[in-house]
Amino acid sequence: MNTAAATGPTPAHFGIALAGIITGGDDYGQYPAEAPQKMLQGWGIQDRQSAMNKIESMLGSDCTGDALVFDRVRAIHLARAAAGAQYVEQEASWALVQRGSADVQRSNQSWQEVGSAYIRAKNAWLEGRGLDTADGTESNVEKLSQSVWLGVPFSMSLNGDPHSAQVLATPDNSAAIAAGVGGMAATMGSALRQNAENRAERAMWRTIRSYVPKILHPLLPGYSDKPALTVYKEWLVKYMWGVVVSALISVAVFALVAGMLGLTFLYVVYLVVMM
Repeated sequence: MNTAAATGPTPAHFGIALAGIITGGDDYGQYPAEAPQKMLQGWGIQDRQSAMNKIESMLGSDCTGDALVFDRVRAIHLARAAAGAQYVEQEASWALVQRGSADVQRSNQSWQEVGSAYIRAKNAWLEGRGLDTADGTESNVEKLSQSVWLGVPFSMSLNGDPHSAQVLATPDNSAAIAAGVGGMAATMGSALRQNAENRAERAMWRTIRSYVPKILHPLLPGYSDKPALTVYKEWLVKYMWGVVVSALISVAVFALVAGMLGLTFLYVVYLVVMM
């Protein structure tokens, strides 16, 4: 029988596990300030006031179901990013995270339910704006299901100190907790900073794509994780034959019309000469 006392994951871990749907499991509150600041620019956030306004609007929305998950997860992500950007104090950030986490926990039964709800709402939101839905969320949910979410019980208590990071694992759950939260509060290295910058850049290009005809989206940076030349080649293969066929038809029609006009002219000349 296991008699060891243990303290499992804290509300902080629960919040980062939710934000991981967007970040993949990273805590943007631990990033060097430059990367979160760049990402937040795409949200119109440049200081504490704009950060709090945006976060509170998402935490205070009266939506339900998938929309609630979509708003609260994004609010949690922004709360941690705002802390990393040094717009919001860490303690205030964790309090915002705890509020959003409580709403998500009350309205859902499992991590899988939350992940599915977020993906549905996210896809509907992007499709409604004519934007590409391939933003990496699906792969993040799959990754979290096999790691972070294994070590953070969905039904855990969210009371107490929201930013305590103490983890004392029992022999029964140490492997799962280590897999799930071992790297959550690690200092971000250059690779993770680059990851944040890439996400910010893709967010910027998604906004730009909303003003560009959908057929041209693959030609814009940030459309895909594939190399640009590969994307351009696929676009040409997909649309080239339609362009070629249209061009050939246009040439044929032009030649036919020109031929008919030529024959008509010659006939008129013939009649004039014969008269």
